Amino acid sequence: MSDFQLGLLGGPAFAFLYVILGFPFARLAERYNRVRIIAMVFAFWSLMTALCGAATSFIMLLLARAAVSIGEAGCTPSAHSVIADQFPLHRRPWALAVYSSGLSLGRALCALAGGAIAQPAGLAGDVLCTPVPPA
Repeated sequence: MSDFQLGLLGGPAFAFLYVILGFPFARLAERYNRVRIIAMVFAFWSLMTALCGAATSFIMLLLARAAVSIGEAGCTPSAHSVIADQFPLHRRPWALAVYSSGLSLGRALCALAGGAIAQPAGLAGDVLCTPVPPA
């Protein structure tokens, strides 16, 4: 994949739908059962993540990545609302910080596990870290 394609996957393919759909999902969380919303979008999110792994073309990966953002957009407002209901006002910042740190912790663990798996298989540095020779 080109740098442009990688940039699309990491940025607009995810961020556009995530930002736009966060508002209607927040409205749904005000009116309907938030735990059910979380369960439904989490199932969708998981399915779309699996489709990312099964993608055979850039377009398929782009669409699956965009669909992942739909699941995340549905989870965040509902999860924040549930956390606000479960924790008293003075403990909410801590609870939301723990929830929000999951993303960074997950990425760090994924990078460590990916390296630990790739290195013995002889793949370390071959996928994204190999410099492209000048033309």
